[in-house]
Amino acid sequence: CPSNKENKYELPKNILYGNCLDAYIGYSVSEKIRKKSQSGGVVTSLLVYLLDNKLIEGAIVTQFDSETARPKAKFATTTDEIINASGSYYAQTSVINTIMKNNDKLMAVTALGCQAESLHLIKKKFQKIKQPEYVIGLICAEQCSGWMIDDIIKQAHIDQTKEKIFSFRFRSKAVGG
Repeated sequence: CPSNKENKYELPKNILYGNCLDAYIGYSVSEKIRKKSQSGGVVTSLLVYLLDNKLIEGAIVTQFDSETARPKAKFATTTDEIINASGSYYAQTSVINTIMKNNDKLMAVTALGCQAESLHLIKKKFQKIKQPEYVIGLICAEQCSGWMIDDIIKQAHIDQTKEKIFSFRFRSKAVGG
């Protein structure tokens, strides 16, 4: 996780749950989004809402890159691009470079805690750099190395020198979740 010596962590009041103001549970009302998304599609629905209502020009999302067999950050500018990028990869992805390349646009970003902390540190140190209008925080289960994806592909007996992988999901609702 990106950090520096000035980042000081304070122990939360409730050590098991941290400082919590309130908690909600929900899911997308769009069946298309719910079937393709992770955990009910709330984040995808929020991004589509922001885009459809012209509150943003695009969103930084993560999608599978078939060339590298790794998740990759992308500036999505259409509803279909946002929906197609939904789901989780549990592997390291750099969103900061994609944010910086598109920081002249109105944008939302989906970010894990460490990625949101990077944005906070950039804002603190470089105040003139424009930040995304919306940062939607994701709960991090963990971020593994991309080598984990290689291992899963190898265990599936797929020879990447002979077969190209166009799609990758850790949990696909198409095959039971």
